Amino acid sequence: MTDTPQSHSYQLGPEDKVLPVMVYIPNGVVRGETIIKQSIRIATWLRAATPIDYLRLYKAQVLLLAGGSIQTLAAPELFISVPQILAIHALPPVQESLDYDATEPNRKMDPILTMLGSFRIQANMRMAATTNMALHLTTIKETFITIYDAEITNPAIPNMGVVRTPMIFIRPASVLFALR
Repeated sequence: MTDTPQSHSYQLGPEDKVLPVMVYIPNGVVRGETIIKQSIRIATWLRAATPIDYLRLYKAQVLLLAGGSIQTLAAPELFISVPQILAIHALPPVQESLDYDATEPNRKMDPILTMLGSFRIQANMRMAATTNMALHLTTIKETFITIYDAEITNPAIPNMGVVRTPMIFIRPASVLFALR
């Protein structure tokens, strides 16, 4: 993902902000910038009552894994169908506050491994203290859930290294979970 796409200008409204994101899709990853309202937090964005159909990214850098090879593409503007999104997180320097109250009683963080395609995410899942992973996964109703303190790697892309993010939003119906 070293190619730089041609700059594409966009107009920001008075209530808009630019959010740099990393988006994981079934066969790769996309990095780019999207525009959302100032009042929207990434934690609630794809969970909204009126979700978007396509995620529009500017200055997109695409890395696709196909048949053992890596293909790259740079595009000034790219559209990703939301059902294709397996996971998404903000990129530094964006720092949003965590989407939970750390002082809430009777909650725990369990260490998990999430696998989406060839990507591996070591993270923590927040759940009720009286439940376990199997029960928690059967009760999830949201399209996207949050996992925390994530370390993302991909053995097929050794140069990627480790990507760390305090929160990543994943589609639980489309990924694998393992206990660590």
